[in-house]
Amino acid sequence: MGTNKPTEATRELITKAMQTHADSLIAGDVKAVDTNGINLEDLSGTFLHGLYLCRANLTGADLCGVNVGRANLRGANLYGTNLQGANLIGADLRGADLGGANLRGADLDEANLTGANLYKADLTGANLSKADLAGVLFALDSLLCTATFFKGAIHLDSAEFYTEEGKRIIGLTIGRDGRLCAEEKPRAKQKTRKTRAQFGASAQGDAPAEGNVVHAADLDFVPKLPAAPAAAPKAAPG
Repeated sequence: MGTNKPTEATRELITKAMQTHADSLIAGDVKAVDTNGINLEDLSGTFLHGLYLCRANLTGADLCGVNVGRANLRGANLYGTNLQGANLIGADLRGADLGGANLRGADLDEANLTGANLYKADLTGANLSKADLAGVLFALDSLLCTATFFKGAIHLDSAEFYTEEGKRIIGLTIGRDGRLCAEEKPRAKQKTRKTRAQFGASAQGDAPAEGNVVHAADLDFVPKLPAAPAAAPKAAPG
């Protein structure tokens, strides 16, 4: 008998399987989970809204188009996972490892990403509007600046951004169009930002070296913050 397609799976069946075999998921043995033929390594298109997946190990799994909105994925290992087009609205991703994951077109609106690792994740077209970015680790490139939406995201000032060369980037803000851009470079020395270690991040490997810092305004691929429109002159009193 062939393996059932994920779209044929019921939410109740997968929920029971995940809860019953939580130890196997945490240990990374996804194949040990008995789901009556449903392959947990290929859950593309599955409805898993609100599911409890805390600390689950789904490294490299195919979750393309999956609906895990409001799910508890706190501390989950999603390293290299395919989450293209996934619904992660309001998901709890605190301390999750999403390093190198495919998040193209994923919706992370209002997701809690505190302390998560997004280093070298593909966020092209992803929506991080109103997401909590406290202590999140990013690798910054031109696509992250031009094709990822951050409108209304909170705690951007405590997220950490790095270049491919491992330089930590400061001076980033969110423009009126919801995209990342560079603040005007200050003349005075800027204070050191909080490190993600203060937020309990649990990324794989070591973060690039602290102290090797570059201002976003010095990077050619980072758009500059548009100047505020000039105020209209006040009319002379009559």
